[in-house]
Amino acid sequence: MRKLSIIICVYNTPKSYLEECLGSLTETTLGGGASVPPVDYEILMIDDGSTENYSDLVEKYGVRYHKTENRGIFRARLLGIELAEGEYIAFCDSDDTVTFNYHRPMLRLAEDEHADIVINDWAFHTERSRYYCVSDTTISTDIALFGNECISAFCEQEGRMHSYYVLWNKLFSADVLKRMAAQVSPIAEGKERFNFSEDALMVFFAFKFSSRVRNLHTGYYFYRIHDSQSVSVISEARLRRQIECMGVTLSIMRDECRSLPNGEDMVTHIDEWSRLMSRTHYSHARGGGYQSLYPLIKQTYGVSELRGSTRADGAAYADNVLIGANIDKIDALLLKVFKEGGVIDSASIDPYALRAAEAMINIGGRVEFSKGNGTIIPKESISLKRKFYHIPIVYKLGMMLFPKGSRIRAFLKRRL
Repeated sequence: MRKLSIIICVYNTPKSYLEECLGSLTETTLGGGASVPPVDYEILMIDDGSTENYSDLVEKYGVRYHKTENRGIFRARLLGIELAEGEYIAFCDSDDTVTFNYHRPMLRLAEDEHADIVINDWAFHTERSRYYCVSDTTISTDIALFGNECISAFCEQEGRMHSYYVLWNKLFSADVLKRMAAQVSPIAEGKERFNFSEDALMVFFAFKFSSRVRNLHTGYYFYRIHDSQSVSVISEARLRRQIECMGVTLSIMRDECRSLPNGEDMVTHIDEWSRLMSRTHYSHARGGGYQSLYPLIKQTYGVSELRGSTRADGAAYADNVLIGANIDKIDALLLKVFKEGGVIDSASIDPYALRAAEAMINIGGRVEFSKGNGTIIPKESISLKRKFYHIPIVYKLGMMLFPKGSRIRAFLKRRL
């Protein structure tokens, strides 16, 4: 059995995005260093019926490739879990990337503490910048959950904390994911396009079956924002489908919670999540002019009156910290030191590079610090224009002027 499987599900992903993704997954500490052996890992690509030919990238990056008929992301992810050979499993969306020391520290923590789920930091990646949200508790705090605390903590987020219910910023024990897959596979039957909130449903069951959940802060998963994402609201038909899928997910989670200890408290949190989604989807419907969806929103989320999103709904994303535009160069230099062993000049090292170097040492890397000597890691480079756009007052003013669901807000989110 391999130590780790990284699953990528692909459906006509632009090759430029996919190559960035695969490059980031292969140029990492998983490949070993001067004093650290490589991890026995695989990249398993599930091609969900793409018309694009990826054979050159599959060969270049040594990917284990499996093509299937187009049945949607939910079925593709379940197939990936079934085929995965790793003792641990991670997911990466085909248009996203990771920093150089993302998965290996997660793997070490999972093994050392027998954790079923390990969560790491993440950031948005837009056309112009990368930034993380300081109010996201998986980034700003340390998490150590045991037993029933795991599923309770998941429900307590009430849908507001994106990082809890996505697949891609986590490492899972294969045993937990296979138990989850056995539970949700029947749900996939007849749902060929269950491509919204399916990750929340899968993570819900993973938390339910977990006995220990931990987190750490050794790098970033970069979640790319662009128009072709399935979560983007670009038509009335897509929004209708999102509402229908979310309704299924919330209903299943609500029913499962009732059978658990403190289940009624969890149901209360799921009900609040449902009200949050009613506000979110009403705002999108109103912004897009899709008034015909109003009755569906009321019925799906069990509300008698439709209200728009509030500032509190998006509080986790209101305060952002920019990441240097040269982070790829910084990562390349740090990885070179890890592979060869060496000294890092600590005279003017930035917080990210310092934290990354300390994480390299923690996994056994032969790395030392010396002031005024060794490899110089450049400081983070952030333009004045980017800094201006991300001043908290400017950012919050934009959120007030352009409400959720408005086309200009979606445009600015991608551009800024």
